[in-house]
Amino acid sequence: MKRKPKGTNMKTRLLFLMFIVFAVLIIGCTSSAPSDKPAGQSQNTTPGVEPQNTAQKSQSATVPTSKVGSRYLNESEILDLKMDLLDAAITCFGNPLDSYTKLDYDWQCSEKKEYQVFSKFGGCARLSPTSDLDTREKCDTTYAVVEKDETFCEKQETFRSSTEGCFREVAFAKNDVALCEKADTFKGICISDIAFLNRNESICNQINETYYQESCLAKIITKNAALAMDVSVCLKNQDKLKTGDVPPFLDCVTSVSITTKNESNCDYLIGYPDAPTGFDFCMSTVAEETQNEALCEKAKTYRDLCYSIIATETKNVLLCEKISDEKGKQYCKEDFS
Repeated sequence: MKRKPKGTNMKTRLLFLMFIVFAVLIIGCTSSAPSDKPAGQSQNTTPGVEPQNTAQKSQSATVPTSKVGSRYLNESEILDLKMDLLDAAITCFGNPLDSYTKLDYDWQCSEKKEYQVFSKFGGCARLSPTSDLDTREKCDTTYAVVEKDETFCEKQETFRSSTEGCFREVAFAKNDVALCEKADTFKGICISDIAFLNRNESICNQINETYYQESCLAKIITKNAALAMDVSVCLKNQDKLKTGDVPPFLDCVTSVSITTKNESNCDYLIGYPDAPTGFDFCMSTVAEETQNEALCEKAKTYRDLCYSIIATETKNVLLCEKISDEKGKQYCKEDFS
């Protein structure tokens, strides 16, 4: 289970830096990519379209498709498209894949934003065959998910994994477990997604792989426990909480502790063999969610990180002084400099 502090922490900074690096790579790749235009034709000249000033950002995205015709986007427009896609991703950054208080995923935020971007630039047909493959396949997948039309996935013939991933996302968007058959490699994950969406344990039984089947059950039990705000759901189903990205019983108890904002539930993790530091993790997570720094002292293993996160969230630099590690203390104070 991922910890979800509301403020800025080390993980958030790293992910934000990844976005910046991604932006630099986009700009670098686009500027070095070969032109889609015939030899001898100006960089910013397209048949039937007025030349554009290279010092200005392309304005074609705001021009109705009827005025720009069916021509392919030029290099400048492609760069604008990619930067808008990056902005869309950053806008959705921070929306967790899963919420302890919601039944649905928030992962379609980016698809909806990207759909608006691609539509603004005229859709997938405006991307030439020589445009980079990732952008073209992203466009097909985006339209497939938002329009709930898997025929867009069938256009992705280059990489099998991209096509199967596309079918997985459309199956979830349509809540259609039968479509998971076309996801092939991602079939087990696809079925698990839909079982989780519907909180239906029986759907998990359609998964052949033991790992994904057990993980599917564990996620649903955890979701039900969190929504019911009842730790007894975790206790009664502990024999089913076998497999997951993190020890499922830890995940379940911590989830309930978060939704109830009750650290006493963490006591069930004392001595839990699959997660020796599970109690500390649970306690620090509740401390961060409730911004109760007093609980950080009980977290032990996560004590310093707990203080650092709450200091940032509450904008209280004095909490940095409670961090025992000198480097960690200095790093905490840098947020306020």
